[in-house]
Amino acid sequence: MSLRDQLTQCELHTRQAINAGAANRLANWQQYQTENELVQFIQRTIRNQNAMANGWELEQQGLTSLESIVIAHPELFTKEDIQIATQTLGR
Repeated sequence: MSLRDQLTQCELHTRQAINAGAANRLANWQQYQTENELVQFIQRTIRNQNAMANGWELEQQGLTSLESIVIAHPELFTKEDIQIATQTLGR
């Protein structure tokens, strides 16, 4: 599954499991065109305290979170990104 497809799925899961406001904020990813821009968006977002709580909640429900995307694509992210994602998800 492509990064864009996973972000679309994450946005949908966020809308279903968290709330529309969180999903609308996450929808900002759509303004980015390149994979590098998408990675930078994810890097910024996973460091936000509210996003961390949402990531954990999505993980508990078996849904797609930004953090799970980071873990699924270690080749795109830094060791620090992966560490943040792993800690957020409690893995």
